[in-house]
Amino acid sequence: MKKYKIFSLLLLMIIGMSCTDQLRKDELELQESVNRQTSPAFLLSGSIVSISTFMQEKGVAKSEFNAIMLYYMELFGGHVKSQSHEIYAFPIENWGVEYKMLYDTKAGMDVAAEFNRPSTTAALQVLQCIVFEYLSDIHGDIPYSEALDGREGNIKPVFDTQADIYTGLLKTLDNAIATLGSSSDKLEGDLLYNGNKQSWIKFANSLKIRMLVRSYDAFGGTKKAELQAAAGAMYIDDSMDNAALSYEGTAPENSWIWGPNRDSGGDGLFGKKASIAFIESLSANSDPRLSAWIAPALKPWGDAADNYTLTDYYGYTYDIEVFDKTGNDIGGFPLYEDYVGSPYLVQGLRLVYGNLESDDNPKLSSYTKIFGQDSNDLLKATLFEASEVSFCLAEAAKRGWITGDASALYEAGIRNSMERWDIDGNDITTYISANPLPGTSDQDDLVVILTEKWKSMFTQGHQSWFNYRRTGVPAEVGNYPSFITLPFPNRWRYPTVEVDNNNANALEAIERLGGDTQTDEIWLIKGVAPVL
Repeated sequence: MKKYKIFSLLLLMIIGMSCTDQLRKDELELQESVNRQTSPAFLLSGSIVSISTFMQEKGVAKSEFNAIMLYYMELFGGHVKSQSHEIYAFPIENWGVEYKMLYDTKAGMDVAAEFNRPSTTAALQVLQCIVFEYLSDIHGDIPYSEALDGREGNIKPVFDTQADIYTGLLKTLDNAIATLGSSSDKLEGDLLYNGNKQSWIKFANSLKIRMLVRSYDAFGGTKKAELQAAAGAMYIDDSMDNAALSYEGTAPENSWIWGPNRDSGGDGLFGKKASIAFIESLSANSDPRLSAWIAPALKPWGDAADNYTLTDYYGYTYDIEVFDKTGNDIGGFPLYEDYVGSPYLVQGLRLVYGNLESDDNPKLSSYTKIFGQDSNDLLKATLFEASEVSFCLAEAAKRGWITGDASALYEAGIRNSMERWDIDGNDITTYISANPLPGTSDQDDLVVILTEKWKSMFTQGHQSWFNYRRTGVPAEVGNYPSFITLPFPNRWRYPTVEVDNNNANALEAIERLGGDTQTDEIWLIKGVAPVL
């Protein structure tokens, strides 16, 4: 499958960072201008780039998601304290960027209709569903049915219930799939799949599978037939068909998050320290992704001073300088281990294990050097991966929601994840053979399936959090010490600007929710029993 790289589409990337209320007013003028001056192909390309890069930012660089899911802990605040200490203190953030992307998809649909490009409309519908799902999964009830009516003068849209939003999005995806399967027009400007409509159908159906599994219990099992039908249709079942873009790497706006174009000092990458839970999960089963993803500790303690070199899975080397522990308080540092995880939920990562560095903690493992590049074939702005679909279906089969071989789907999830990261086929086979489903109980099998899913989603931290809220797997995520006074977050609070400017509708949604705190349970998880 031919993949395109992210180029600079400045028109669509720089407009619309204003507050929500002003954004809806600006949309009146913006959409008229867009309709006159641009083509459906350009608008589709722009939406693909803006939405995929946005989602990847949330997936790997958004520390709140990745810290609560125990992928990494972050040094910050002059490196005196650690982000892990404030792990459950989610900020209130504006959603203007997200709705700007949604306005762009609507503008593209309007232009596509004028040019009689139904396939472009369908592709933009799929992208629109990705963003609406993200917003609803974060907040719960949100503006949806009236959200993009600024052109008609409605700048105070109602907040639809999450159940209605999911129902509407699933219907939209069905319509998009039908259009892509029947339309004869060319799909131009497609940076994801080079105009291959079958691949877009797989993408849309994969999104359906995710949503139907995620909402299965919330809908009370009434979507079983729909899930079974989706599982029997085409979906992304090979990592080569992942909905993802490579980065061109020539400028900050088209470069990977932690490459020098965007992170010139290296703080973004080396300030992230892989957690103990993540490293232990990878190392416990001899997972080859450990040395692909995690770098060795660069300045460990030892019984005597020493220097040597280690090589990661991709061939990058690391100069290791061992410090003599004699006379030093090493704070329980694990001697003779190449990979040293960050103790999560601690008050000051810089000082852990007797570290003496002023601006880093090289006693702890960061990510490998591949993540410090501007561009690499393995660094993707990702919307959807085959591994996620396989694990969704493995869970559904094990729970009896669909007919299928849970073990085969579980193995497919592992294979798709490892192939996505260019793990050697022999290493994949060895790992799968050594780590079958235990078969001792459905719960034990589900824990293994969902733990592997968690590992596979480490650059998709937001989706991993969405999955954990529903399942409670892995159990380590919910374990935190007594000095953390905030409970585990179930949602993000509504933007202050939205509550202020759309007060009546926002208050109605807050009343339905029972409050606007980060612990209130949204419809997706309210009353849903976790696996653990």
